[in-house]
Amino acid sequence: MIRLAVLTALASIVALVQPAQLPAVAQEAGLSYIYLPNAADGTISIIDPTSNQVLSTIPIGEKAAHGIAAGPDGRTVYAGDAGTNELVVLDVASGTITTRIPLTHGVHGIDISPDGRYVWVGGRVADFDWLGAVSVINTGTNQVEAVISPGLGSASHFAFTPDGRQVWIASTTTNLVWVIDTTSRQIAAVIPLGQGTPAGEAATPEGEKGLIGFNEVAFAPDGGLAYAISPESGQVYAIETATYQVGGSAQAGERAHGITVTRDGREVWTANRSGTVTVLDAASLALLATIPMGEYANHIAFSLDNRLAYVTRSGDVAVVDTTTREVVATIPVGNEPHELSLEDQIGFTPVGSRVRFPPMTELTRRDRGQGGVTVEAIWITPDYLATVEVSGVELLELDRNLIFLVRLDTHAGDLLQYNLAQLAILRDERGGVYQALAWEGLSEDSHHRSGLLRFPMVEPGAALELVVRNIARADERVFSWDLSDQASRPF
Repeated sequence: MIRLAVLTALASIVALVQPAQLPAVAQEAGLSYIYLPNAADGTISIIDPTSNQVLSTIPIGEKAAHGIAAGPDGRTVYAGDAGTNELVVLDVASGTITTRIPLTHGVHGIDISPDGRYVWVGGRVADFDWLGAVSVINTGTNQVEAVISPGLGSASHFAFTPDGRQVWIASTTTNLVWVIDTTSRQIAAVIPLGQGTPAGEAATPEGEKGLIGFNEVAFAPDGGLAYAISPESGQVYAIETATYQVGGSAQAGERAHGITVTRDGREVWTANRSGTVTVLDAASLALLATIPMGEYANHIAFSLDNRLAYVTRSGDVAVVDTTTREVVATIPVGNEPHELSLEDQIGFTPVGSRVRFPPMTELTRRDRGQGGVTVEAIWITPDYLATVEVSGVELLELDRNLIFLVRLDTHAGDLLQYNLAQLAILRDERGGVYQALAWEGLSEDSHHRSGLLRFPMVEPGAALELVVRNIARADERVFSWDLSDQASRPF
């Protein structure tokens, strides 16, 4: 029998959260909620995406910060009280505030690391509009571990790279994007973008002191490109994350405010306060569509299956079909809603979801050894785990992840050169594409590698493909499972 006792060691080096304990309604429906701040009301709305109804509205202060983040375990939401400059910690099950964490600067952008261990909160330094600061809060202790000031430039919205190694900070008071190393918590790069307002032309209210400013940054799922949006110029900039070089730019809508990349990485959507959503091709930045939104649009987030986009507007959320580009529903919320928790959510399906698994005899797939490298993939399912000796089964969290044991073998070349977390994706029968969350190595050798590929939980329907790209001379190695004859079942 295959022995995976090495998983015990992974417990000390891989930061995985415990299974979520959601309210009973969430467990029965198998859903994840959407959270958003209503800035002018000082409240947080909790939305059920299956019914498009607001389940609860929680007051947190006179004004709410524009950012929000949900923990990957589904238990905790982090919002900001912009009046008192506090990070507010909300318990999902009870819908109550459990902790208020005072900060030494303003509260605007809020984001959580992919492993859920740290929340980063940014805003302006009091009495210094041109200066920003970011606090790093340990989610286990609710203590501030560091305060980072990039210097010139306010800290507006920001985003983690998919691997969690960097935070990119957009500044509304400069033409700069700051890159912070999350380990050293030092500035890794400063990226200049765009031009200021031309001489003799007045800046709009969102373009401060004649600068175009940048309000938000979003990443492609593979982390190769970042996209920054300028409210003043309406320009989108594509930045190569490996070199920090601008690869291209394109005009979005006027007063562009929010930016998000679709979960398949194919499109970039911007929310424009001129009352539209702009859809661009992620590779070429060519204009694909302009979607009318009424008075204005603030931020955008996509459903986990990429079928719907949620757009915050003046007092509601517009639900947009990503295929037809049409508004299919509206959800009334509070006054001036901003960022949605789904925007930074890689993927989460709570306990109680129903998933199809292949039978035991069909778990293993093996390729033909293209380019002198053989790749084998085993879908780790509950049935599979019942047949092997495993230590630390709970670390796999099969209720929230799809896990594949992957082995690579070669007699020549160096297998360690391949970043498997970036090279592996899942494709479902509906065309959905899902980037791997992590590669957790079990045996790392230049000629023989094995490890676990972890993906967000998806409901694949009748078929699922694991695709490993650009290994040796093979553009794609595709491992397919036919699930059409398999009944779905709960965990």
